[in-house]
Amino acid sequence: MGFTPRFALEWDGLKVPLLRGIQGVSDGSVAYFTHTNDDESSFVFAYKVWNDYEQFNLNGGNSVYQGLSVRCIKEDFNPIEYAVNTGSVCDAASPTVAYCGVNSVEGVGGATVSERGLCWSTNQNPTTADNKKAEGSGAGNFTSTISGLTPGTTYYVRAYAIIDGETVYGYMNSVKMPVVPEGDAQPCASAATLTDYDGNVYNTVQLRQQCWMKENLRTSHYADGTEIELETVESESIPYRYNSWDNSRDGYFYNLAAVMNGAASSNAVPSGVQGVCPDGWHVPSGAEWEQLVEYVSSVEAYTCGCNDLQIGKALASTRAWQSLGIPRYSDWANYMNARCQAHFEMNTNNTTGFNVQPTSHTYYHESQGGIVIASFYIYAQTIFHSMTFNKTPGNEYYYQFNISYRGQVDGNASGYGVRDYADDSNKLNGFSVRCLKDN
Repeated sequence: MGFTPRFALEWDGLKVPLLRGIQGVSDGSVAYFTHTNDDESSFVFAYKVWNDYEQFNLNGGNSVYQGLSVRCIKEDFNPIEYAVNTGSVCDAASPTVAYCGVNSVEGVGGATVSERGLCWSTNQNPTTADNKKAEGSGAGNFTSTISGLTPGTTYYVRAYAIIDGETVYGYMNSVKMPVVPEGDAQPCASAATLTDYDGNVYNTVQLRQQCWMKENLRTSHYADGTEIELETVESESIPYRYNSWDNSRDGYFYNLAAVMNGAASSNAVPSGVQGVCPDGWHVPSGAEWEQLVEYVSSVEAYTCGCNDLQIGKALASTRAWQSLGIPRYSDWANYMNARCQAHFEMNTNNTTGFNVQPTSHTYYHESQGGIVIASFYIYAQTIFHSMTFNKTPGNEYYYQFNISYRGQVDGNASGYGVRDYADDSNKLNGFSVRCLKDN
């Protein structure tokens, strides 16, 4: 005979992919198969599928008295050692895009992996006949970004590999796409645009009850027509504006004196300080920036990896962000670190519509003879002015809203954050300005 029942050690060498697709095996069921051991304490092998978790193992005890299924093996059979693994993380990057990784194809030996990737569907156990995205060939790790998904919909995802012509699937994962709250990320109903003294027109964006400028301020005058001098020197008392790399796109940088226009500090909501803003708009207080942060952090569609600290991508624009030397995803740790950074898959940024451009900021550089742009942070960070500050002797600081290429709030490496400084030096630097609409 060319086929015989399998001996226990032969079953032990069998890999899960060979049993995928057995008729009658489905979620919540178990298929049992016998082997040639004849002792009463022999083990019975079981292929199980429980809640998308596939397992092939030994179950022991009294199998000789039970009626079990039989599968035969060709006598010259050599067990296949390969495995396809779906990454344990598959989450929404935006309401229409999901990140899935790190997936892998392992143990292929001399077999040919002609294609690998992800397949997905709104039904369980998706196959390549549903939707798929190829991610190269060969064994090893890979990540994948799938797009064109529908907000509010649950998708089921599996890694796949075509190995020596056979399509092999990993276990199933799932991701539910979040939904942007109604009215958010749209032009403000009460003011879709605003115009400053110079005639510059700005778009606006609504986030809950706050109506923000969607662009950085680029005016050269206060609302009453007083000019704000363009300079290359620093001052704590004289209002100055400074050039950015592209004033028409990124706006001017302003020192604190220019932002405040003689007003006193306020942490009220609203701040009540027009400062450098056009009529009907005001400079946000620290409390108003914190309101923005708290709201954005509370909305699943704006967080990355279901982490309410990771909102940088949702605020960042879809252009020009760069990493400061952090690898993208050469391994699991780097993938987990990179996927929530503003430079990673930039088309998934800006879910909020807040549209933060990576503009850096200015500071005084003595050896270069004046105010310069902090080049280390160009395309990696933006800092916005607030008009809340404390002038208690020995404890002088003011708040700033900082978004960098990183995705997370954590002190100096913040993806967003209301940051305070324990000295006066930053009052001399130039930062960007966003204005809030008066109620």
